[in-house]
Amino acid sequence: MNLKSYTIAALAGTALLVAIAGTVQLPQLATALLFFLMGLAVTVSGAAYFKNLQTLNLQGRVISGIAELHLKPDGEEALQQIEKILNRMFPRATLYRYPFSGQSGPITEWEPASRLARQSLEESRALIIYGRGEEDIQLPAGIENLAVVPLGSLNLQALFMINIPPQVGPRNLKTVLEALLNHLGVVFGRVELKQQEQQRCETLLGAAVQAMESHQPVFIGHARRVARISRLIGQRLGMTTEELQQLVYAALLHDIGRGTAAPEDEAEMDHASLGQQMIPAKESLAAIKSAVCHHHERYDGSGYPLGLKHTDIPLAARVIAVADIYDALTRLADEEEAYDHDQALAIIKKAIGTQFDPLVVVAFEEVAAEPGQDHS
Repeated sequence: MNLKSYTIAALAGTALLVAIAGTVQLPQLATALLFFLMGLAVTVSGAAYFKNLQTLNLQGRVISGIAELHLKPDGEEALQQIEKILNRMFPRATLYRYPFSGQSGPITEWEPASRLARQSLEESRALIIYGRGEEDIQLPAGIENLAVVPLGSLNLQALFMINIPPQVGPRNLKTVLEALLNHLGVVFGRVELKQQEQQRCETLLGAAVQAMESHQPVFIGHARRVARISRLIGQRLGMTTEELQQLVYAALLHDIGRGTAAPEDEAEMDHASLGQQMIPAKESLAAIKSAVCHHHERYDGSGYPLGLKHTDIPLAARVIAVADIYDALTRLADEEEAYDHDQALAIIKKAIGTQFDPLVVVAFEEVAAEPGQDHS
């Protein structure tokens, strides 16, 4: 029954009661009771109708959001899609991503929040608390209810959603969240398989490059180190999973053209162009070819092979350029001539704007300053 049909039925019932009351001699009390019962029936059935309507509306939003969820290529984009779905469904609620670094609000300073997040992750289920929960948890001031949604045990993240509209009800909310979590698990499973495949490819590629480097002992391990540093810089710059994958592959391959030409000086100056020619001309490899080709361009346009400048140089190439020179300064030089981390960083910073992209250098400096980074 739609809204129009429901309204007509209620009006018809009321008209019938009026007609009966006007034609049949009923005691005044009986007439009042009859109208009361009719009103009660209309109210109850109306409440049930609108509740079902709201449930169907929520289910429709979930279905449309899930279709988009399965199109996301990596885990982080899938998590962002979950947040968009919940924002679309419950626009008056407030979302917080746990851990709460860089966020502020009534939930971020609440002591039980960490325990609830861990419980939700360990049990792989959403926790819903209205007022005083099952464990007698007193919600902080300003929070009428909350839901804790586990976003995957691998990344140890959870989503706190506070002040959900009370008319949604815990049962509807639980149904919605369970549906989202089931599909999120499918997406994460697909992402994990893809990551395993990428790791296998990266391992095989690294082994092949190391075999090539063995002919020039000074370069053994160079490509792997450049790839590791490039990945850290790319992550700091906010590259997508696909962009990071292409960056790492290009970093591993950036020197494959070295030594392929007979004259030693020509091979040294043009190994970037020679290297990209060795990579098949496929659309899926275009970004990797481009990064290998241009990793010796300079930010001011004085590099080779094409003299590109600024953002005309592919971002992956600008990242590899910084990682490459850092490893050359600290690891490829003779031991007595090698620079330590601080000295190498100072040299790189002096070349900002001429040889290197300022943003890439800043990202590298921030990554290098993080605790636990190995500068050896």
